[in-house]
Amino acid sequence: APTTMLAVRTLAKGLAGPAAYSTALLLRRGVHTGGVEAPFPGIPPSALAASPNELEETGKYHFSTLENGMRLASVETNRQHAVVGLFVDVGCRDEDDETAGICHILQHMAFKANDRRSSLRVVRDLERRGGNFLASGTRENLVFAVDALRSDMPLAMELIKDNVASSHFLPWELEEQKAIVSREIEELTAETIVAEALHVHGYNFRNIGRRLYAPMEALHLETGVTGDDLRAFMRKFFSPERMVLVGVGTNHDYFSDLATKHFHDMSSSMERPPREPANYTGGEFRHSNDTLDVAHLALAWEGIPWGEQDVFVAAVMHSLLGGGGSFSSGGPGKGMHSRLYRNILNLYHWCHNATAFNQMYSDTGLFGIQGSADVKQIGGLARVMLEEMGKLTGPIPDEEVMRAKNSIKASVFMNLEQTSLVYEDIGRQLVTSGRCLTAGEMGAGIEAVTGGDINRVATKMLQTPLTLAALGKLDYLPRFDQIVRMVKLQGGRGTQIVVLAGGSQYTVILCEKQKK
Repeated sequence: APTTMLAVRTLAKGLAGPAAYSTALLLRRGVHTGGVEAPFPGIPPSALAASPNELEETGKYHFSTLENGMRLASVETNRQHAVVGLFVDVGCRDEDDETAGICHILQHMAFKANDRRSSLRVVRDLERRGGNFLASGTRENLVFAVDALRSDMPLAMELIKDNVASSHFLPWELEEQKAIVSREIEELTAETIVAEALHVHGYNFRNIGRRLYAPMEALHLETGVTGDDLRAFMRKFFSPERMVLVGVGTNHDYFSDLATKHFHDMSSSMERPPREPANYTGGEFRHSNDTLDVAHLALAWEGIPWGEQDVFVAAVMHSLLGGGGSFSSGGPGKGMHSRLYRNILNLYHWCHNATAFNQMYSDTGLFGIQGSADVKQIGGLARVMLEEMGKLTGPIPDEEVMRAKNSIKASVFMNLEQTSLVYEDIGRQLVTSGRCLTAGEMGAGIEAVTGGDINRVATKMLQTPLTLAALGKLDYLPRFDQIVRMVKLQGGRGTQIVVLAGGSQYTVILCEKQKK
């Protein structure tokens, strides 16, 4: 036995460091000698079922609806970690001139003082249990979530209910958060400003084009948004039929009982106006800033909304283009095989970034490429971006299509192993499109995409108006009307791109049709 323990101690020291060495000492002292299935002294039993036969099927989605119209969704993970998230079908697209910025401020005023707890008590109660809360928002919905142990599910549900039903919005807390929002806006990156401008100008300042970030008028301490304004907005839009409550890491019957207990008394709002349909118009945003070392550019067209079968085609197109920054350590999963890496970042030293994006909403979408380059090469960046978009309308090798499909499927399946991403996926699908696709359905939809589908959807996108957003020193960027004419479908000749930049003219013929 002494020889055996010496070997264990040596192995622990050499391969695993002090932690394993300490474990070896505990084993030698007899603290725990019953094997991996024996309970540790002083450690309470797991909240999960004791026998594997009693465990609920992992990964199966369950749905139900409360009497007041609130939708519930849950999935059992048979883990100790759980997340509860409330998704509200309201965002900046539902604001008007008088309520502009309220959704942004509501995110910062989440989980503050309410009828049951002060702000400090909310934080202390969660910290004591190792939990966390978060609030986020998009142009179409707000999310309030609590991340905790599954045994603390009742507390999580209580905190979320108090947040949306009895927040006090105390003046001093609101003043503090307005200052934080103001600093947040001042620190926005150039990439974020360009992405925001695409939405605002692509939808002509309406619905989806409403600003995601609060305007300075809303942050004014005396004349800006008040606690009464926040409460009035919530009464108008926070109705149960516009909410989806998601639980990950919980039994659905138990989850439904808790939801009924806390949310059964919420009533529908009769004030909510119908949502204005999205109207994509295209447009232009240019902001000259000579202090930036590089010029930033984004080009976008109307994409595919949630709920349409072509969302899978758009996802594969996004994966096919890929992209990223000019500096990457490479390796598997870094997207170095994607077209924007191979055809732009690896060929043009003056390009700092080229990344495809695919934004999907309930009734519209934005698809395009965002990048940055040396100031004098911004016209060249526009040219190569449009070249890559134009190539999507021509022949695409089967190997490339398969690689893009495998890449997006791997990303989906790996993300769905993370509890914090599972609840967000379920909630956003339900609140945006009214249904929730399983991982298997997503995989099948992606697998069915062909090169012909990509040609069809890309052609459809490129026939919509162009939206351009640029930031930096823009002296070398062509006029908008010149860029609009860069991509033209010209029958058998394929896509012709004509770029005027820096006094030179370039003409490139792309996507030649295959000879019959």
